[in-house]
Amino acid sequence: MSNHQYAMVMDLNKCIGCHTCTLACKKQWTDGDGMDYMYWNNVETHPGTGYPRGWHTLGGGFDQQRHLRPSILPARAEYGEALEYDYGQRLFDGKMKPVMPSKDPKYAPNWDEDVGGWDMSNPYFFYLPRICNHCTHPACLEACPRKAIYKRTEDGIVLIDQERCRGYRYCIKACPYKKIYFNEVTGKSEKCVFCYPRLEKGKVNACAAQCPGRIRFVGILDDPESPVHKLVRKYNAALGLFPDKGTNPNVYYVPPFNPPKTGQYGKSILDDPRLPLDYLKYLFGPRVADVIAFLEAELKHAQEGRKSEVLQLLIGRDEHVRYRIVPDLVRRDAPSDVQQRTNGQPAGPDLEKKGTLIKLAPIPKEHAEFQSEDMNAIPATIAAAFGAAVESPLASLVSSACAGCAVSRTCSGSEVKITETGANGQGGCPQWH
Repeated sequence: MSNHQYAMVMDLNKCIGCHTCTLACKKQWTDGDGMDYMYWNNVETHPGTGYPRGWHTLGGGFDQQRHLRPSILPARAEYGEALEYDYGQRLFDGKMKPVMPSKDPKYAPNWDEDVGGWDMSNPYFFYLPRICNHCTHPACLEACPRKAIYKRTEDGIVLIDQERCRGYRYCIKACPYKKIYFNEVTGKSEKCVFCYPRLEKGKVNACAAQCPGRIRFVGILDDPESPVHKLVRKYNAALGLFPDKGTNPNVYYVPPFNPPKTGQYGKSILDDPRLPLDYLKYLFGPRVADVIAFLEAELKHAQEGRKSEVLQLLIGRDEHVRYRIVPDLVRRDAPSDVQQRTNGQPAGPDLEKKGTLIKLAPIPKEHAEFQSEDMNAIPATIAAAFGAAVESPLASLVSSACAGCAVSRTCSGSEVKITETGANGQGGCPQWH
């Protein structure tokens, strides 16, 4: 159980789809080898297929009995690809040809907006920014047979130990949000780290710092003074994605509550919604109708001249309103090596700790084998859930080259190592193609 939980709230009514957050994250974290297709932060147009394509229809998470329900592994093509552009001919050679991608794109992270058709009967959409949810009950953590994924005790951020990871990708199948990515160069899984190095220095996440729409609110969920505590627990105005997946995500969304359709002035948003309520329930669960009704009532109060604290908070003009970073408190609850590394960093504002943490349920008896000291063994529950061979999770990789590329792999015990880069720049096992 984490002592504290950093969380983020995004107000979907303010997102303009500019992708500044995506570029900030890309520049800060995913500009290395093997990371060209990765967008730890991405912005999708909904209704739509998302990134990777169809992620919200694949599955993942837990069933009602808290058993893993893994999905298929998304194919590499479902993420789109990084495209090269011939800027030189235009900038340096004086040619007047338009700058076009090196090859015809088949899919991209925001494909639904880039190529979406105009449907006059359904003129509605909204933007959905996504990062790793740093769940209270991460399915990726429970699925990893190497115990490479862990949740930091001091702030609840979920990370992948790159030394322990062997690229089995059970985590990708288990994650219902498909926010873990496989690096074909290193043979490791990688994901959003919630900008923890910035938080340890008292700075907010890069995606939040660069957002021109001021849609993001960051703080500790158990801090009564933080904006995320107020929006999630005091006003119940923000919801997590797909609550039925059982992971308890810690990235929350204020749902869009657009006004009624043209010609319906004075009607309730719920009586004649511009955005289909069923689709919002599909994404955020049945409570979304109550949240929209609450926000609509608060908006009416404000229009009548009365004060609405929640709407003033959502406007979020100033950084001190949107963010409350408390590195000193987190540092006190961190392991000794983290304390030593972060000594001398800004303390952040004072925090009165309240008893608002959600206690985790005890580990079920059938999951007791996850506590095994044999780090290389695959627990039977994982093997059963994934249909994996207990004795060799890498059986499909032990070959001179996989079917779709020229990446040669060697396997020794639980090790998997890329020894040669294919001419087409691709790698991975056959499922990855």
